[in-house]
Amino acid sequence: MPNMPSQSIGHGQSITMEFDGNKANAAKVKVEQFMKTKNMTVSILFSILDTNSDKSVDLTEFMRKMTATHIKLDNDELKSLFRLLDVNNSGKITFAELVD
Repeated sequence: MPNMPSQSIGHGQSITMEFDGNKANAAKVKVEQFMKTKNMTVSILFSILDTNSDKSVDLTEFMRKMTATHIKLDNDELKSLFRLLDVNNSGKITFAELVD
Protein backbone atom coordinates (compact mmCIF):
# COMPACT_ATOMS: atom_id res chain seq x y z
CA MET A 1 0.00 0.00 0.00
CA PRO A 2 1.23 3.52 -0.71
CA ASN A 3 2.47 5.56 2.19
CA MET A 4 -0.42 7.79 3.30
CA PRO A 5 0.25 11.28 4.65
CA SER A 6 -0.13 11.63 8.37
CA GLN A 7 -3.61 12.84 9.21
CA SER A 8 -4.90 14.29 12.41
CA ILE A 9 -8.40 14.85 13.64
CA GLY A 10 -10.14 17.75 15.35
CA HIS A 11 -7.94 20.57 16.47
CA GLY A 12 -10.84 22.76 17.64
CA GLN A 13 -10.51 23.75 21.27
CA SER A 14 -13.46 26.10 21.90
CA ILE A 15 -15.48 23.75 24.09
CA THR A 16 -18.04 25.07 26.56
CA MET A 17 -19.07 21.68 27.98
CA GLU A 18 -16.92 20.24 30.71
CA PHE A 19 -14.77 17.37 29.61
CA ASP A 20 -11.56 15.67 30.57
CA GLY A 21 -9.07 17.25 28.19
CA ASN A 22 -6.35 14.77 29.08
CA LYS A 23 -8.59 11.82 28.24
CA ALA A 24 -9.80 13.49 25.06
CA ASN A 25 -6.29 14.23 23.84
CA ALA A 26 -5.04 10.74 24.73
CA ALA A 27 -8.00 9.24 22.87
CA LYS A 28 -7.30 11.49 19.88
CA VAL A 29 -3.72 10.22 19.73
CA LYS A 30 -4.92 6.59 19.85
CA VAL A 31 -7.36 7.20 17.00
CA GLU A 32 -4.69 8.93 14.90
CA GLN A 33 -2.29 6.03 15.52
CA PHE A 34 -5.02 3.57 14.50
CA MET A 35 -5.69 5.56 11.33
CA LYS A 36 -2.00 5.57 10.48
CA THR A 37 -1.62 1.81 10.93
CA LYS A 38 -4.69 1.21 8.74
CA ASN A 39 -3.66 3.82 6.12
CA MET A 40 -7.01 5.49 6.83
CA THR A 41 -7.85 9.05 5.88
CA VAL A 42 -10.10 11.32 7.93
CA SER A 43 -12.65 11.06 5.12
CA ILE A 44 -12.74 7.27 5.42
CA LEU A 45 -13.04 7.45 9.22
CA PHE A 46 -15.95 9.88 8.90
CA SER A 47 -17.76 7.64 6.41
CA ILE A 48 -17.39 4.72 8.83
CA LEU A 49 -18.76 6.76 11.73
CA ASP A 50 -21.67 8.33 9.80
CA THR A 51 -23.80 5.19 9.75
CA ASN A 52 -27.00 6.89 8.56
CA SER A 53 -25.24 9.08 5.93
CA ASP A 54 -26.72 12.33 7.23
CA LYS A 55 -23.34 14.10 7.05
CA SER A 56 -23.04 14.24 10.84
CA VAL A 57 -22.21 11.83 13.65
CA ASP A 58 -24.16 11.84 16.89
CA LEU A 59 -22.90 10.41 20.15
CA THR A 60 -24.71 7.09 19.66
CA GLU A 61 -23.17 6.54 16.21
CA PHE A 62 -19.78 7.66 17.48
CA MET A 63 -19.79 5.33 20.51
CA ARG A 64 -21.07 2.34 18.53
CA LYS A 65 -18.67 2.63 15.60
CA MET A 66 -15.61 3.65 17.60
CA THR A 67 -16.17 0.65 19.88
CA ALA A 68 -16.44 -1.57 16.79
CA THR A 69 -12.98 -0.44 15.62
CA HIS A 70 -11.47 -2.17 18.67
CA ILE A 71 -9.30 0.85 19.48
CA LYS A 72 -8.55 0.53 23.18
CA LEU A 73 -10.77 3.39 24.40
CA ASP A 74 -13.11 3.29 27.36
CA ASN A 75 -16.49 5.05 27.45
CA ASP A 76 -15.12 8.09 29.29
CA GLU A 77 -12.37 8.53 26.69
CA LEU A 78 -14.88 8.21 23.86
CA LYS A 79 -17.28 10.73 25.40
CA SER A 80 -14.43 13.17 26.09
CA LEU A 81 -13.16 12.80 22.53
CA PHE A 82 -16.67 13.37 21.17
CA ARG A 83 -16.96 16.58 23.20
CA LEU A 84 -13.55 17.72 21.95
CA LEU A 85 -14.50 17.11 18.33
CA ASP A 86 -17.99 18.64 18.64
CA VAL A 87 -16.55 22.15 18.42
CA ASN A 88 -19.89 23.97 18.20
CA ASN A 89 -21.50 21.82 20.91
CA SER A 90 -24.37 20.82 18.63
CA GLY A 91 -24.38 17.23 19.84
CA LYS A 92 -23.12 16.13 16.42
CA ILE A 93 -19.73 16.01 14.73
CA THR A 94 -19.57 17.16 11.12
CA PHE A 95 -16.75 16.37 8.71
CA ALA A 96 -15.58 19.98 9.01
CA GLU A 97 -15.31 19.61 12.80
CA LEU A 98 -13.43 16.33 12.44
CA VAL A 99 -10.77 17.93 10.27
CA ASP A 100 -10.80 21.35 11.96
